[in-house]
Amino acid sequence: MTEGAKVESVRWRATRQIPAFYRDGLSRLRSGELGLRGWIWFGVLTVGLVGDETTTGYMVRHGFREGNPVAAAGFGSIGFWAFAAGTSLLVLALAAPIAVARTTEREMHILQWAVYLGILGKCLAVVNNVALFEHLWRGIHLSF
Repeated sequence: MTEGAKVESVRWRATRQIPAFYRDGLSRLRSGELGLRGWIWFGVLTVGLVGDETTTGYMVRHGFREGNPVAAAGFGSIGFWAFAAGTSLLVLALAAPIAVARTTEREMHILQWAVYLGILGKCLAVVNNVALFEHLWRGIHLSF
């Protein structure tokens, strides 16, 4: 088997697996049979999304400007809460099934860990927003 055929084989296998992987996660979410790991990741994702949108909304309402130009354009066009709710629901719909799905395939584990890193990034954004707001708005100097 040539190197190109191996790459094509992995690519073809992944394109068949991703929809099945996503459907498995959706069925687990619908049935509520997530297991401990699934409930933890779903909870962390929900806390990260709600926390990021809440802290960002609080900061924007108190005079801070959004640094992400795409988000700032969305805030200006349809309003902060509509944009925040829409993007959060989109992320939840895409990430939650992948985070809770079961797999034994290496490619799907890579996809799942990429989603886990994104979830942890959302939680880090909450911590960053709180620290930035406290530091800049109230003049409290935080040291880690």
